[in-house]
Amino acid sequence: MYRYFSLFAFLFVSSALPAMAQQTEMPILFSVGTSCSDAESYATNYPEKAKSVGVQTLLGLAAETCTLPVGDITPAEAEDALEDKRIAWDMRGDTLTLYARSEKTPIVCCSLHSPDWTSLSEDDLWATRLRMTNLQQSMLHFFMMGDEDETELSWRGPDAPAALPFTTNPDTPLAGTVLEETLDSPQLNETRKLSIYLPPDHDPNGNWPVLVLADGEEADYYGRLVEERTLSGEVRPFVVIGLHSGSDAIVHEKTFDFDVRAGDYLPEYRDAPERFDAHLEWVTETVLPWAREEFGVTTKTSETVVAGKSNGAVFALQAALLRPDVFRHAIVMSPGYMPLASTPDTGGKKARFLISAGTYEPSFYYSADAAVRTLEDAEYDVSFRPFYAGHYIDQWDVALHDALAETFPPGE
Repeated sequence: MYRYFSLFAFLFVSSALPAMAQQTEMPILFSVGTSCSDAESYATNYPEKAKSVGVQTLLGLAAETCTLPVGDITPAEAEDALEDKRIAWDMRGDTLTLYARSEKTPIVCCSLHSPDWTSLSEDDLWATRLRMTNLQQSMLHFFMMGDEDETELSWRGPDAPAALPFTTNPDTPLAGTVLEETLDSPQLNETRKLSIYLPPDHDPNGNWPVLVLADGEEADYYGRLVEERTLSGEVRPFVVIGLHSGSDAIVHEKTFDFDVRAGDYLPEYRDAPERFDAHLEWVTETVLPWAREEFGVTTKTSETVVAGKSNGAVFALQAALLRPDVFRHAIVMSPGYMPLASTPDTGGKKARFLISAGTYEPSFYYSADAAVRTLEDAEYDVSFRPFYAGHYIDQWDVALHDALAETFPPGE
């Protein structure tokens, strides 16, 4: 599921890169395809643009990760590296070389955003090479779109965050309970799916803290992540409300001429500008009151958290900005879309934001960095955590796992 979610998000933002570059008057700095020589000469060639804080952020990323020439690679060398696979790699020092077999320019998801592929032959051999100064601290995961053999490459450097134990032992039984529910939405005029995680010894007459999780279909998976913290006593037990996303979230088949997930999660989305407000109202005015009745979820703002990744991170960011009377904390991981430029007037109430992004997903990192700067200027409580990673669940798992101790601390 995560493989195809990440690919969808990767393609969605990749398609938006030209518009983002035009609106911000920036060239290819939004991808890791920037050549090392271009990155070094950018400030000289574009002195006025280089003064921008946002451009300085992107130039910093490009100085750490940029594209090197591949003219020394022969088709025979690529064949040897690939053998019978469609994707392969070679790591030497701080240099990563990727090889691919594809009739067209390869689409390789998801840890490097839009690398610059070079054709090595008239047949189907391609290569790209990157200088990655933080390779030993990196988390990388690759697969190729349309790869029938589903070859996957994974790397977690010796200095990278450790893999969470539950991901290496998937057979560990879940101590809590997962429920699959449906709930009408008068705001959207549809019935939608929800996945609910309840902690062990859950009492519906209790007063449970709650996490509202965008793209939360895999409640069993997230339940295991949560239990790594709660069963050890590092985090208070809490309920998770997993919001399903996209057209699959709707019980009865409906026809849409727009991306439903984007409409639900992105304010003023061009193809459905009113849908975000309706979806947010459904969460705050229908889902949470229902969860209080059914599962004993708290009414305390201080114990109500919203989280998401990619477009779901935009939803988490905006939900906490617009409704700090509902959400005290927002865990915002790799927010997509256009950067946050202003904050709403909420009468002095302000949520707290824990924001993260990967340095190998420059457009998402740029949006995250812009959100942090905008929130800091408006005197919000905000923290930022960078990862040497791309648009994939390896960094999101760590970010969410660690953020839980700050949003649901023990002993309260």
